[in-house]
Amino acid sequence: MKEPQVFLMNLARQAGMIMLKHYRQPVAIHHKDDGTPVTEVDLAISKMVCREVKQHFPGYGLLSEETNGQFQLGERGFIVDELDGTSAFIRRKGGFAFQAAYYEDYDQITTAVIYDPQRDLMLCAERGKGVELIAREKSLKISPMPVRKWEYLRFAHHRRLMHPTHRRIYDHLQLKAEQIVSTGCVAAKIFDFVLGRVDALIALNRFIAPWDWAPAQVILSELNYGLCHLNGEPFHLYDERGPDSFGYLVAPDVHLNTLVDQLNWIREKVRREREVVRSVR
Repeated sequence: MKEPQVFLMNLARQAGMIMLKHYRQPVAIHHKDDGTPVTEVDLAISKMVCREVKQHFPGYGLLSEETNGQFQLGERGFIVDELDGTSAFIRRKGGFAFQAAYYEDYDQITTAVIYDPQRDLMLCAERGKGVELIAREKSLKISPMPVRKWEYLRFAHHRRLMHPTHRRIYDHLQLKAEQIVSTGCVAAKIFDFVLGRVDALIALNRFIAPWDWAPAQVILSELNYGLCHLNGEPFHLYDERGPDSFGYLVAPDVHLNTLVDQLNWIREKVRREREVVRSVR
């Protein structure tokens, strides 16, 4: 049986080859029940992942974006995002990747791999053993970046999703334009954190899919970043969408509590708005 990290690295390479093979070709696009797109490439990678897990880790759990509900978690297993950044892949804009993690005891993420096939960049991490960046077969151990002062933090923001609430948050934090850095999918954001391009993230997603942030959990914690929900509660990978779920935060450990305090007003605002909606119903 292969070691989980070696296995995930091999999966990533295979997934990357599938992505690049179809990147410049027309691909069939479907839509899920929630309206999000899924391509034949997502499904081809999913089929490959299922085959490889069954062959090399029989009996292990598998949870992925394209097999959600078809496989049991199991005590040990894998969490996979076959093609993070599907929309970017469809638009041929770049910024897509393969993400995967290995867990034990149902929810303890121990190993993570993220692979960007366009740049041939791979991030590997094992809990307690640090982060490794592999670029064209050359390996580099990544050390935590020097922490910037609060007033100089740079915030990752998805290039296509500037909601009015985000603008109010950034205005409240008195951020300058150069402190808001355009980013892409989750995997692209993690590369930006690792390479020192960004320091923090404010995400207003009420629901967090396990395959989106399982690898990030290990990588960010190894580099001294904190990850929590918007209300300051510990980050839980399998949280269900709930009325008190406001989103999540990433920031250097030394700044995380300050960021939570700075955003107390937005939590109260959202809570009041939801109370109004419930009273109308």
